[in-house]
Amino acid sequence: MKTFKDFSRVKNWNGITTCNIKASWDIAGYSWKTSLCYVPKDLITEELCSLAVDYNSYDLQYVPEEFKTKKLCFSAVQDDPRTFHFFPDSLITPKLLLEVVKLRGDILKHIPLSLRTSEICLEAVKIKDYNLFYVPKELRTEEICLEAVKASGSNLDQVPVELRTLEMCQEAIKNNGLALYHTPLEIITEELCSIAVRQHHLAFSHIPCEFITKELSLIALKGGSYHMGDVPEEILTEDFCIEAVKICGLALEYIPVEFKTELVCQVAVLENGLALEYVPFKLKTLQLCLIALEAGKDVLEHIPTKFLGYCQRKLENPNISWEEFRDEKNQSRANQEWNLNCGVKEVKYSSQGETLHLCMECLSYEGTKGKVPIQIKPSTKKCFECGKENKEV
Repeated sequence: MKTFKDFSRVKNWNGITTCNIKASWDIAGYSWKTSLCYVPKDLITEELCSLAVDYNSYDLQYVPEEFKTKKLCFSAVQDDPRTFHFFPDSLITPKLLLEVVKLRGDILKHIPLSLRTSEICLEAVKIKDYNLFYVPKELRTEEICLEAVKASGSNLDQVPVELRTLEMCQEAIKNNGLALYHTPLEIITEELCSIAVRQHHLAFSHIPCEFITKELSLIALKGGSYHMGDVPEEILTEDFCIEAVKICGLALEYIPVEFKTELVCQVAVLENGLALEYVPFKLKTLQLCLIALEAGKDVLEHIPTKFLGYCQRKLENPNISWEEFRDEKNQSRANQEWNLNCGVKEVKYSSQGETLHLCMECLSYEGTKGKVPIQIKPSTKKCFECGKENKEV
């Protein structure tokens, strides 16, 4: 059976049947090249229209009016609300519009303003978030607004101010804590603030100072350390700061310096090693740095120089003690001083270069006292005493 990959290139449709078109869609796939828009009207059937809309609902626009049935149109709009613009006038009635809204709530914005009735709008706000935006202002009654905020608390900003009652705002905040931002100040209560913060930690930044409590602050900190910056000074105590950093160690960044005590800093670093960055320099002890090191090498940049070498060595060898590291460091320093006193420079060379001549050259430096520098370890295992060669047996 003859098939086509591009209907736009077909110049002669004689002899082509609906079977050829369906076969082309099966084999080549349905795309803009094989769209219904290229099929001659005399070949278009109700079956082809149904198949085309199944493949691409937006192609309802190319369906002849006589084939735009209620079933076909509802199938298209369920997939893409924009297809409502291609509905025939016979289907645009209040009754059918209500059915369409129940099927797809976000179609409200595509319905002409003159057809948006209270009944249709009420049904739409129950189903889809943000639909209140598309409800004409004269239709925004208490009933419609209440249903809208129950569906999405973010709809509260579209509710007329005179309708923002305690009941309305409470329903909105239960659904979305951030709705507290759009709640009139005169009706905000401690209970509303508590509901808001428990629902969404970001609501904490919208709470009036007189309603911020220790409990709400600690709840908010579970969502982010930056909330510590919104805590009023009258709540800040050492005990509160300890409770705060137990929940979120990085909250130490926002704690005033006078409350960054040794205990507060230790608790913060125990909770999150990266909090070491915000510890005052004088409180960065070796013990605290080692605790922070458990968070990984990212904390190294916040460790004082005097402890940095040991902490780096600790990452390589977790079992090394401070005393062992200090002995290693002293030994390394002693070796460097010895080389400096002997005037010996470290020279990298291959084992083939370890010749008698090279060893004798090293012995010629003053200060060696006849000893072979520790860098010279000839593979021939020859040692020299005062320039005399003694073969090792």
